[in-house]
Amino acid sequence: MADSGPLARLEEFKTNEHFPEEVFGRVAEGQTLRAIARSLGLPPAPFSRWYMEVHGDLYDKARIARAEDLVGDALDAATADLGKDEVPAAKLKAEILMKVASKYDKARYGDSLQVNKTETFAIDAGLVGLASDLIKKIGSKPGLAQRAIGHQTLTIDQEDDEGSL
Repeated sequence: MADSGPLARLEEFKTNEHFPEEVFGRVAEGQTLRAIARSLGLPPAPFSRWYMEVHGDLYDKARIARAEDLVGDALDAATADLGKDEVPAAKLKAEILMKVASKYDKARYGDSLQVNKTETFAIDAGLVGLASDLIKKIGSKPGLAQRAIGHQTLTIDQEDDEGSL
């Protein structure tokens, strides 16, 4: 029997109900979709695209499972009883494993930045009335009037009776 080719094999794998779980396990163990495709004789790009489109949630869960293993490996590397010469390599290994884990499971191991900022603005009703009168006066003159006020620019267009701030 002749080989049907990589794309035909991919179509066969798509119909296998156990295949997505097999891929999940292999990703959780640290294999990439590209490596899995190559090991099965499947075209890497179409396989990866199909798996991500159809089983993206499973892929995300596999990467989260993989992140747990990476963190465990990082802890092992960081807490190993090592000689003085081995410590820098173990520290680097732990840092790399944690960096990869932070990419696989951003919610748990990724860097987070929380910004809380509240701004309060007080508007003086008298000032608004004065500005409205000014806009009407300037707006009655032909052309465009501009005046820089602090960091703001007041622009009044002849065609716009209300003007714009």
